[in-house]
Amino acid sequence: FFSDIFQMDPQPSGAHSNLRHPCKLYAAAVARAVRRVEALAQDLHTRRGTFRDRLAEAVALNSAQTRLQRMDVGGTPFHTHAEVLHRHGGMLSVMASDDFPGSSDEGGCSFIDRDPRWFPLVLQFLRTGVASLPDKDEERAAVLREARYYSLEGPFRSAELQLEVVVIVGFSLDNNIQQLIYDPQWQSWEGKTLDDPTSGLCFTPPMFVAGNECVFMVADVDDPDVGLISRVYQYRPSTGHWDTIATVPNADDFDFVCCCAAFGNGCLYIIEEDISGNITATSRVKSLSLATGQWQTLPPLLTARRNASACVVDGRLFVTGQTTHVGNGPFPPPEEYIPAEQRWEYIPAMPGPRERATAVQWEGKLLVLGGYGAHSPCRAVLEYDPDQHSWRQLPRMVQPRICCSAVVVGGELMVMGGADAILLPGELMVTDIDSGNTSVERYNRQSQCWEVMPSMPSSLVTAGALVTRG
Repeated sequence: FFSDIFQMDPQPSGAHSNLRHPCKLYAAAVARAVRRVEALAQDLHTRRGTFRDRLAEAVALNSAQTRLQRMDVGGTPFHTHAEVLHRHGGMLSVMASDDFPGSSDEGGCSFIDRDPRWFPLVLQFLRTGVASLPDKDEERAAVLREARYYSLEGPFRSAELQLEVVVIVGFSLDNNIQQLIYDPQWQSWEGKTLDDPTSGLCFTPPMFVAGNECVFMVADVDDPDVGLISRVYQYRPSTGHWDTIATVPNADDFDFVCCCAAFGNGCLYIIEEDISGNITATSRVKSLSLATGQWQTLPPLLTARRNASACVVDGRLFVTGQTTHVGNGPFPPPEEYIPAEQRWEYIPAMPGPRERATAVQWEGKLLVLGGYGAHSPCRAVLEYDPDQHSWRQLPRMVQPRICCSAVVVGGELMVMGGADAILLPGELMVTDIDSGNTSVERYNRQSQCWEVMPSMPSSLVTAGALVTRG
């Protein structure tokens, strides 16, 4: 426009040249203004689109809020929107559906007969998608039970795995005590050799058992000051130190040695076998209360046992072990201790003999893993239901194992180490094991399959395994 004017204006060439520069500035300013207006128009268009989206969300939210879900959990009222209960599926999503036939009171409140203390964590997960767990083991187990009830166990189990590591402490084939740590999140192992609390004076391989967030070791020690004696040591992974917590009563009677141990009910149970060869051989049972530090002698087992396994299942003490001291008679069935009557009683016999097996509690059941069968190490997994008084066989492990370790991690059974070679029956020395087993596998109840996991850096036998905070 300005160029056309200048061409029509009969000004001298010098004047025309002087006006050309300001006109270029005006043209550039107009161009910038046009670009600014175009940008503002585009921004306005975007804002209008965003507003329409937010308006649609507000309308949908307002519609959802008209379906307020009222719940009474164990006598405590909770309110949320039906849309929240539908986010992750599960039982609460079914309850919030229009087709749910359940009953409610006059105010539309549904009653759920569960513990109200843990429901806020369930509701928090439904609202945010983040599963949180308490620090204490008992409280964490309670939340997992509630999550299982509401069919939301998976996310909470995943949260548990991110918080926990597996710690194993046991005797290696190099005749030293080692600690191995497995991180489920990174699927990796690390290990180290621990100080020997017996100062190398242990003259038989010690027994290890986990409980109360620590590992106990029962060891026969040749103390130069007091002679032969049996002691109980306690190792806490959180501190990395051993403590001597007790001396086993009648420890100078070396016709008896510890053949297995178990932890439960706040007590450490020690099963002693008679190695005297006496025809009237028996198996003694003792318990150490961690709260009082006092020992209690329980009635002896009904049948003398050797290379036995012990486990506490929901407060009930079981002992298995299918080899007797004398004779070649029939293999005795396992036994359960009845505290109220202070006596032992037989439970149904296992489907086949087993010694040096591993006993572990899993979801209220007693599992007996591997061990020395009729002729050789085996891969068998036997499950006993204390309520139904019956045994059943689960899918066999990938590897045969003797004196292995087992622990439940994230709802799955993890089995580690031990030995896979033939043992000399009746011998206790670790040197009788021809080869160690560093393999690890886990069993999932839903898939009913064993899965091979990363191997341990070294093999441990008679080790105690526990799950603790990373």
